[in-house]
Amino acid sequence: MIYCPLRESKSYRRLVVSLVCLFFVLTYSVFSAAETVYELPDYKVTARHFGQPILDVPADVVLVSRKQIDQSLAASVPELLANEANLLFTNIGGQTNLAMRGFGEGSGLRSLVLVDGQPLNPVDMGRVNWEQIPINSIESVEVLRGGHNVLYGDKALAGVIKIKTRRVASKYINLEQRIGSYGDRSTLVDAGTYKNRWRLRSGSSYQKKDGFRQNSESNTQHAYMNIGYNFPSKTDFNFHLSLGKNENQYPGALDYFTYKADPYASSNLGDKYSQVKFASLSAVLKGAKTWGDWQITTGLDSNDTDWSLGAGKYGINEQSGMSLRPCIRYNRGNNSLSLGLDLLYDKLDFTEFSDVAHKLMLGDAELSESRISPYFLFDHRLNSELTLTAGMRHDWARYQANYDKFRVVGAVNRPGVQSSAMSILADTGSFDEVVYEDGSSYTASINYRLNRKWSLWAALAKVYRYPVFDERASYQGYTLAENLSTNLEAEQGDNIEFGCKYIGTHYSFYLTGFVLHMDNEIMYAPNITGSSGGAGLNINLGAVERYGADLSFAYHQEKWGFSSRSAFISTHMRAGENQGSAVPLVPNWRTVSQFWLKPFEWMKICLIHRFVSDCYQGGDFTNSARNIDNYHLLEINSEWKFSPNICLFFGLKNALDKHYPESVYNGAYYPGQTRTGFAGMKVSF
Repeated sequence: MIYCPLRESKSYRRLVVSLVCLFFVLTYSVFSAAETVYELPDYKVTARHFGQPILDVPADVVLVSRKQIDQSLAASVPELLANEANLLFTNIGGQTNLAMRGFGEGSGLRSLVLVDGQPLNPVDMGRVNWEQIPINSIESVEVLRGGHNVLYGDKALAGVIKIKTRRVASKYINLEQRIGSYGDRSTLVDAGTYKNRWRLRSGSSYQKKDGFRQNSESNTQHAYMNIGYNFPSKTDFNFHLSLGKNENQYPGALDYFTYKADPYASSNLGDKYSQVKFASLSAVLKGAKTWGDWQITTGLDSNDTDWSLGAGKYGINEQSGMSLRPCIRYNRGNNSLSLGLDLLYDKLDFTEFSDVAHKLMLGDAELSESRISPYFLFDHRLNSELTLTAGMRHDWARYQANYDKFRVVGAVNRPGVQSSAMSILADTGSFDEVVYEDGSSYTASINYRLNRKWSLWAALAKVYRYPVFDERASYQGYTLAENLSTNLEAEQGDNIEFGCKYIGTHYSFYLTGFVLHMDNEIMYAPNITGSSGGAGLNINLGAVERYGADLSFAYHQEKWGFSSRSAFISTHMRAGENQGSAVPLVPNWRTVSQFWLKPFEWMKICLIHRFVSDCYQGGDFTNSARNIDNYHLLEINSEWKFSPNICLFFGLKNALDKHYPESVYNGAYYPGQTRTGFAGMKVSF
């Protein structure tokens, strides 16, 4: 294990300064030498289901390739996308939450995550289980910012993250061992073969962390298998199966003064945790014909969670989701028509107990949602440069919630009558309701391809998101104003995006501007009272406006390179008692910049700088509480490849040991990761 006792020492600071100075000395030597310029490829993406050049897509798309994944030295998907796509991830009590397009609280509910077409988003307000996606199982990631509901449906309001699992092209074996600060250690094994059009890949991973805070241990075990076949008739089949489990302790939030004095502390006794067993499978069958392209994706995802929130509050949360998504693209002349149908079914079983042995039941819920969603997208190419696009989707959804509330009666021990504590059905609080919903979304866009390097584009989309299970129903032991909010509607809005892209011989440039007007955004109103006797309810608040820009620039040479991504966002509530206030937990500005060089053929050094501006803390809709301060983070890493088969790597995250809160909610502080070191080795055959 690599612990960092030099947390505030002068010697450690001198070490960091020395490494930075050495970096710039090597930079000078590299710049002084002759360099070879290479041309960046015109990457193809599947943002619109079927592959096409990124300059032909009227959307903000970031492609992270397998080569970038290997070079990033990232240990997880959130770490990878934070550095390569400038996405914002916050860790709240052990749960990693994704934020896109300025939604702050509950932002992850509005960003769709797909693995080979299968959604990974939970059906409640929980987080995506990023631990079930090991970094070595990924071929590429596409990040689509903005509203993409027509092609992807519910939750694709702020953006889509498309993860493609690795495909095998030759026989190989990969091994990786990593150790780090605070007991961080991981092992990855991956092997694959390709023969007679068949491909087979399997692997496993194990990761354990003691955590930099008290009561923050975690561990993940994962195994996966991939089978594929390439038919002679331009048809390809791929099947992916993954299984695993992860355990997390929740250190809890700190008050402001404890956070400043001791950010390593915990606010609980170590009795708050979750144990998750997960499984997912996906199958993709796709092909090409003379008339166009077609594909069918189907999958299943399951997460069973056994959790504890301390004495007297325990539960089991079992979630599963199934999907079937056939689609075709028909090409004729200058026209292209895509037709698709999404069939989805999600289910949640929730049981709450008052004892750790799970014998005294407090509540039992069964919830489900089924959805049928046909859609189309039509392209018309006016000439070789200009393409117009229009599309539409319609959803029919059925939501059912059944909840039985129980109460615990005490033990009786008197002559002639003896009984232990038991659960009986409560007189009030149970419900069984069905809600039907339907609605439409649309999109229209224009893409102008100036030449093979430049494109201009603009898009308009009607965006939406359905309420998740626990936004609508009260079944987790917290009594709301209504047991089931049948009047809660899907939130809707209008999204306008416009931008330009440039991919040149040795640099690329992307600029996107956007305006997002939400008509009836869902937010929690704590002061509402109702028939159930509780307080607080999720409601359609009213108009909220967001506007901003994303800027990306990258410059690549054979021996060195530089990239920078920036995001600017401004938010304003346009209705209700907080009219004029900004949305909490939304920093106005954030950037990530990387500068790398190869002073020798076998060595690569990289500096990564991240900046996140200040913002209002969660729950502060009046914008009157203490702000969350801005912060700068510096990462230094290096890769030494002595042979084609062996690579050593090491690095420092938060090298200057900046103490900062990743998130704050109503005065509850969640400290960000302190300085950590890591080192490891990759071996391939």
